[in-house]
Amino acid sequence: MSAPAVSVADRFAPAVLWRRFKQSLYRDYCHAAGRRYLELRSDDVLVDVGGGGAYYMGRLAPAVRHAILVDRFEGMYESSRELARQARAAHPFSLVSADAHVLPFRNGSVTKVFSNQVLEHLDDPARFLAEIGRVLRPGGRAVVISQNARFLGRYGFPVRRVLHRLLPARWQEGNCFLSGGYEAWERAVGHLHRFTREGYAAMASHAGLDVVGIEAVHHRLSMALWEWEAASMHHPTAGLWVRVVSRGGLQPITRAIERLTGRDGLDLIGVFRKPGHREEGSA
Repeated sequence: MSAPAVSVADRFAPAVLWRRFKQSLYRDYCHAAGRRYLELRSDDVLVDVGGGGAYYMGRLAPAVRHAILVDRFEGMYESSRELARQARAAHPFSLVSADAHVLPFRNGSVTKVFSNQVLEHLDDPARFLAEIGRVLRPGGRAVVISQNARFLGRYGFPVRRVLHRLLPARWQEGNCFLSGGYEAWERAVGHLHRFTREGYAAMASHAGLDVVGIEAVHHRLSMALWEWEAASMHHPTAGLWVRVVSRGGLQPITRAIERLTGRDGLDLIGVFRKPGHREEGSA
């Protein structure tokens, strides 16, 4: 049976565009989270909370025994649901519709948790981290990625400022980032919070999790590329050329430079661990 048609309004809604940006800008998260941070094992039970279109689960699931994608699917755009179905066909994993504030798992029943760009959308981020602490087994790990308040406060979005001054008003119609700035974009996609490293660590500690580390990624060069993409997304021809140049040539170069400089960045990758010892072979 063919998939339901996706309307133009659905395809270009702000939340859908945000997911597309994550798919391109954060595509290296799968490798980083799976190999460097989560330390995935073949006997793991992995939960991806808020993974929606399964951008990450499609790559993480093959490395573990049981993978579960948790999201509120009833409110999701059809285009994102279809992406999740396609990823699941390639690498089977379970789909569970649930609220991140109340994860539907027993205490200590999960060995790894991954959550990317979800924390800032939640009414009670501390409660979500507490839920992660509850469902993790002793020795289990969580990687939770969210936005860096300190970086956003200093960045200034120079590309957007220049384009906002130079481009005609008709180019800016319907593009909340270009016309209204990053704060308008955050409101459109439902961001409620920003976090500092210190606040992030304090929430995790209060949830009973040890802080393994908090790393900042996507520095100024990556953000400049993101601004170009965000500013051109509503114009198919211009947006296509910007994405081809950005992803095909400039992103690898900027990422290599950023790995060498090690400066502050947009996103905080929090790596947390449930205190205790995990026995070999347990999952």
